[in-house]
Amino acid sequence: MKKLILFITILYLMVTSLNIKKSYTQIKDTFEAWIDYSKQDSINGIYIPIDMEDCLKQLDSFWNDSIKSEIKKMSLKDFTGQAHHGIGMWIRNNWGLWVSSRLTKYFNSFGFTQPDDMSGAILELYYRKLDGEDIHLEKWRK
Repeated sequence: MKKLILFITILYLMVTSLNIKKSYTQIKDTFEAWIDYSKQDSINGIYIPIDMEDCLKQLDSFWNDSIKSEIKKMSLKDFTGQAHHGIGMWIRNNWGLWVSSRLTKYFNSFGFTQPDDMSGAILELYYRKLDGEDIHLEKWRK
């Protein structure tokens, strides 16, 4: 009998904790929808670039010369393909491309709607910049 009561108690606690977690997730998602990230210069302590020029400047500060040299040795396709799930994911998650940051609004003004496309454009232009190509930043200025 004691084992049955213990089992029921544990089962009850498990079910209750699942409901609490679900409720917490719903509340968190609702709360995040109320925050206007587009007016913030940082999210969770991470600076959000304001435009493409600022994105390239930030990426340039992340890597030392040896890493930049390794990137230059790669083809554009190889770099963007490999970077998509690495630094590309970091850009999408930390520069607020999923939560309508000021950078998201900037890209929206150029017709971008998908965070993957936004980070892809940043990575492609960064590669082209390292490769010495004229990347026409004036196109990316508002």
